Amino acid sequence: MLTGDAGSGKTAALRNLRDQRPEPEYRIVYICDSSVTPAGVYRKLAAALGLKPARQRDALWRQLKTTIEHLVDVEGVIPTLVLDEAQHLPDSLFLDLTGFLNRNFDRPELLTVWLVGLPSLAARIGMRQHAALASRVAATNVMPPRGREDFMELLEHGLKVSHGLPRQASRLLRTSLMLAHDRDQSFVDERVMLDACEELQLGRPSVTPSGAETEQPRGDRGTISRK
Repeated sequence: MLTGDAGSGKTAALRNLRDQRPEPEYRIVYICDSSVTPAGVYRKLAAALGLKPARQRDALWRQLKTTIEHLVDVEGVIPTLVLDEAQHLPDSLFLDLTGFLNRNFDRPELLTVWLVGLPSLAARIGMRQHAALASRVAATNVMPPRGREDFMELLEHGLKVSHGLPRQASRLLRTSLMLAHDRDQSFVDERVMLDACEELQLGRPSVTPSGAETEQPRGDRGTISRK
């Protein structure tokens, strides 16, 4: 479980982890849908694994478990399910997820599930009705608010990628604001700033869960090196 205030860098950290775990060794399925039902999660997971989802839940469970066991035991693939904005998910999903993870899924190496959301997510999982699911949480991670030192590092990076030019810094700020507006966000978070750097072909730093930044390699003339 990963929690933190809005804009603290949760999704950016997960994206960086995903980039460090490429396919086919890892199969990461990302779902961000606050209105999704338990059956909807299983169908999206099945579709992402290349299956034609069965209509009946019992059949869909068997289908998924058989496929995931094959991925792990035969193909050596590590599957991971990420449920973002999980604080909005219905209680029915948390209750159902406990049953889905039973039986052979008690093997810790079969399927990893990341529950990601605001601090209220931890409070919900801590409720008595979700005790069974809470007992399966292997690690609880919290993204703390950025302190003054981290904030100054972000400013330093902004000056670096703009080569100290006020006009470039202004372009970066305007682009970030436009991207945030297009995404119906009233704030500029780390993900928006990183995407703005990429759109303007500035150095894009990689963000680690601890909040540290390392600038991605540049190609000639200051553009991003792409594979």
